[in-house]
Amino acid sequence: MIKTTLVAALMVALSVAVLAAASPETTDAPAALPVIEGRQVRTYEGFTRPSRQTAVASRVAGLVDKVTVAEGQTVRAGEPLVQLDSTAERLEVEMSRMAVEESKDLQAAELVAKQAASELQRAEALLTKNAITENELEQRQLALKVAQLRVEAARSNSRMAAMRLQRDEALLQQRTITAPNDGIVVKVLKQRGEAVERLETVVELVQLDPLEIVLNMPAATRPLYKVGQAAQVLLEGSDLPQKGTVTLVDATIDFASGTYRLKIQVPNGGGTLTSGVRARVSLAPAAAEE
Repeated sequence: MIKTTLVAALMVALSVAVLAAASPETTDAPAALPVIEGRQVRTYEGFTRPSRQTAVASRVAGLVDKVTVAEGQTVRAGEPLVQLDSTAERLEVEMSRMAVEESKDLQAAELVAKQAASELQRAEALLTKNAITENELEQRQLALKVAQLRVEAARSNSRMAAMRLQRDEALLQQRTITAPNDGIVVKVLKQRGEAVERLETVVELVQLDPLEIVLNMPAATRPLYKVGQAAQVLLEGSDLPQKGTVTLVDATIDFASGTYRLKIQVPNGGGTLTSGVRARVSLAPAAAEE
């Protein structure tokens, strides 16, 4: 009885082993790589950052008269940011403008020259009738030359006065510190009444449209990518991929790390994307991998 039971148990165990060998374990298949333009991609990680950061400095020294922006404000290129005291510069402009508009030297010199030319013509006519001497004619000729030189001098002075006005207007314009490009004010470093040194930063701007992602890529991947190719960007906390474009494949490789810089720009016209967010960048090789 015991012998029969043992034989039956061995046969059951053998049957289970045969079935296990015929039906191997099933495992989840690895997820397929994402595809861009029909090509499998590689994924890299980086962070979004402003595409442009500007430290706006004053071209001249002075005292702050007015700050016309606040932190967080969006500004356009050419928009005033800080106004320095410009009392003396405005007076200089007014004086130069008066010198240009009220100067009559050129007009007077031209009238004298015109009169001298008429007198010379009369003298030449009188000489043919022996009514004047050669010496008197020469005096008329000399008077005309002197008058013409005075016209040239007055014309030169008029040009110099106009140039002084342009110079004073340029100096006045420097008292207004303007935005060199579109952006968002992130720091206002001076307030009304504070002194500003020449070339001292007064406002900091960032440009968030487009955003930029800088990746430090392995040197071996450099032949695979090119400027202008598409990239797919997924920001942390979002399930909606963003379209990006490669704007730089650095020409040099850092010998210490064995990497090169690759820059990607992501449009942000609506301002909905944030700087400083972790980003996963998917890139399809632009060139065939060896």
